[in-house]
Amino acid sequence: MRGAVSTTGLRGETEFLRRYNNRCIKKQKKIRTIRVKGFHLFMSFLVMGAAGFLAYQIGVFVLTWEKLNVKNYVLINKPTFRSEELKKELKQFRGNILAMDFDRIRARMLAYKEVKDVFLSRKLPSTVEIRFILRKPVFQVAIDGQYNIMDIDGVILHTVAQTDNRLIPIKDIKAEYLDDLVPYLPELHKIRESIEFVSLKKPYGILI
Repeated sequence: MRGAVSTTGLRGETEFLRRYNNRCIKKQKKIRTIRVKGFHLFMSFLVMGAAGFLAYQIGVFVLTWEKLNVKNYVLINKPTFRSEELKKELKQFRGNILAMDFDRIRARMLAYKEVKDVFLSRKLPSTVEIRFILRKPVFQVAIDGQYNIMDIDGVILHTVAQTDNRLIPIKDIKAEYLDDLVPYLPELHKIRESIEFVSLKKPYGILI
């Protein structure tokens, strides 16, 4: 009977020690895992910090590199009128080609009535190419002895003192009636070969 009790107690102690040992092993593994993960996390932050610092230094170098400063503007299909004024204005936009504010330059170019659209591109290391889409003169409006040159959208591009036989004449029209004529300009342009002149008289309408 005593032998049976001793055997049972020994087994209980053995099981206790086994469980205790397993808990110790698991605890040690957990500690090692935390240490390894902590080391990996530290190294990751260290690498990312170094990469970020390197990228910053490269960015500073590139944005301050003299060879990337804008030196030339290439104008393709540039406006005929006020072209010299446009060139002078572009001289204000200098600096690093990668940092150029193209939206601002584009807005300034579109302020010229002759320009319908404009596209900018960088030609490294120091050239900016500007390609213009110009409005085409189609009509000439005779008002107060001057000729307002107008495109198909009704935009007055400029004013000249002499008539141009290549354009469709719009005459005998009051300046305040021009906006009423604009919606019909595309259709009038289609039959330009058969038009001698265009006018608008209220309440009668368009005369051709």
